[in-house]
Amino acid sequence: MAKHIEKLVWQHECVIVPQFGGFVTQVQSASITEAEGLFVPPTRTVGFNDKLLGNDGILVRSYMEMYGLAETEAKRLLQTDILEMREQLLHHGFYELGHLGILKQNEDGEILFTPNSGWTVPEYFGLETFDFPRLTETFAVEYPQEKPDAEQASQKHAEHITLHINRRMLHTALSIAAAIFLFFLVSTPLNTNLWHKNQALLAQDILSSALAIMPRMETHPSARPDTICSNTLATGVEVATESKSEKPAQKTELEANNLSHEFAVVIASAIPKENALDYVNHLQKKGYTDVCIHQHGAMVRVLFRGFETEADARKKMQTLQGIPDFQGAWILELK
Repeated sequence: MAKHIEKLVWQHECVIVPQFGGFVTQVQSASITEAEGLFVPPTRTVGFNDKLLGNDGILVRSYMEMYGLAETEAKRLLQTDILEMREQLLHHGFYELGHLGILKQNEDGEILFTPNSGWTVPEYFGLETFDFPRLTETFAVEYPQEKPDAEQASQKHAEHITLHINRRMLHTALSIAAAIFLFFLVSTPLNTNLWHKNQALLAQDILSSALAIMPRMETHPSARPDTICSNTLATGVEVATESKSEKPAQKTELEANNLSHEFAVVIASAIPKENALDYVNHLQKKGYTDVCIHQHGAMVRVLFRGFETEADARKKMQTLQGIPDFQGAWILELK
């Protein structure tokens, strides 16, 4: 009979043993023990109620199906098993119901049922209690942002620097760079013959012209102090007066072109004729009265003339190179 009861409680909520009592099952849902942090799976418990004495026919049908008996014979066999269970409780005090538990009878004749802790129904098989501690609550901490004071704001504002570039200066610098590049590109080794030396210094003429034009483009005639120029140059040189009128300019050019064999110090070369005239007038106003214009074909130069030997011209050139405006001065032989 124990096997029949153990099987039927899986399928029914209540199984009654006639004139003895009923086994009642109850499903307990999954639960959480917050204090211990335990998750308890769902279970199905079995209890015993000795007040259920009727016959629900569940055990009788189980006997009929298992042994192939008629209902009358199945009831008779069931009554026999019930009597054996009562005798065992009376003499031994307990009766084992397989995996369900144990029936016990106390001194007062009361029947008690103790279920086995390991018993479970198939749908809840394998579910065990597990520990899952509660996570601690975290809070996002917001730190107050410091507002920058006026001094820090001014420092941050000062980090942005705006550079203003003069386009005229940029154009002049690019012209000088191009002249220097051309100088190194076409320059030839130094020759002892002054005439061939003049041929090799064509690129140097271009560089000198760029240096000569730059003061006119960037500064006015009063940019350089007159005292520096008057204290640097020697006196007693022939004075060549020029004006901006067209006829005196032609006279100066003719006198320069009719020079005999001599040496000159060139301070500007390969420049437009009008620029050469303005540059000469500017220098004469500053006290360089011996400066003049020399034109050979299309080549226009501004120079200091009248040196009989190369040594005299070199001395004059070295004197002029000490002045920033004439650092590109060089010697030319006139024939």
